[in-house]
Amino acid sequence: MVWILSIMLVGMLHVQAQQNIYVNQVGYLTNAPKYFYTDYEADSFAVINTKTRLAVLNGKMQLRKKKDPLAGFDIYSGSFSQITSKGEYVIKVFSPLNSGIVSYPFKVSDDVFSDLLLLANRSIFMQGVVWQWTKNMLENITETFAIPKGTLSFHE
Repeated sequence: MVWILSIMLVGMLHVQAQQNIYVNQVGYLTNAPKYFYTDYEADSFAVINTKTRLAVLNGKMQLRKKKDPLAGFDIYSGSFSQITSKGEYVIKVFSPLNSGIVSYPFKVSDDVFSDLLLLANRSIFMQGVVWQWTKNMLENITETFAIPKGTLSFHE
């Protein structure tokens, strides 16, 4: 009975806490700066690989802005730019109040933005918005966003 209760407790903390850690949901490029933010007063954080479940980086939190006028609360940040290995990660934030709250999973990769244009266009298409594309416009988009040739098609 104690074992089941502890699993439920961890699950509830995990779901509840995710709303307080702000990561880039699309992901982070391997060699780009990587930051996350929280309104939660915390001391330290760990970046955890979701596959191995091991912490790959431990860091200290910084108060970024006291009583931010736009957000309406204090903003704390953490940097994990040292992580350049591709993979899926979560951030666990620690404070004197609890043993850690966990972010939503995010990816670190060289091509995290490659699907973004396709997903955005698919969303617009599904909403019934019609764009008049020329073949030249489509070719420019595929070059700009490094979309593999043949992924997008043009119908005349």
